Amino acid sequence: MPPATLNRMAVRNRPGTEKTTELQRKGHGLVKFTLDDLNRLIDGHIDIDARITESTLDKPYAELGMDSLGLVDLAERINISYRVPVPLDIIEEMRTPRRTVDYVNEHLDGDARTSSDH
Repeated sequence: MPPATLNRMAVRNRPGTEKTTELQRKGHGLVKFTLDDLNRLIDGHIDIDARITESTLDKPYAELGMDSLGLVDLAERINISYRVPVPLDIIEEMRTPRRTVDYVNEHLDGDARTSSDH
């Protein structure tokens, strides 16, 4: 197989990426995007001072040590892992972890409703 095909297969087979999307498409119920999912996307990839917890859900990312490039990286990771596009104007609105979790869940729900209606 060509290297590009192998890379696509590796991305599809990563835990929490393609499997979640396939469940959504098949209408088998929706796996919610959680605080743990957000931390998994951040851990080891985006510079932030501490893990996000219930007590820091409403703190701005800037106060948690994440800069604007980290937010763009997070948006890209959300798009790749959950197939939820995050346009630039939305990135600016996702100032807190709670807003991020809410945004992803709103778009996962819409995607699941659309795919299960077919």
